[in-house]
Amino acid sequence: MQRIFITGASSGLGMTLAQAYAREGAILGLVARRENLLQQLRATLPNAEQHHIYA
Repeated sequence: MQRIFITGASSGLGMTLAQAYAREGAILGLVARRENLLQQLRATLPNAEQHHIYA
């Protein structure tokens, strides 16, 4: 199982990468300035409880 750390994950390329890696089963560490957008993103990802957010 991969562990991926993505900065700028709340929008754009970072969000797209997060969605793609989550579909492949990776555990994600998501970083961005806007915590509310990170929480929204995490809620849409498969296995949301295994992903971590940092704002």
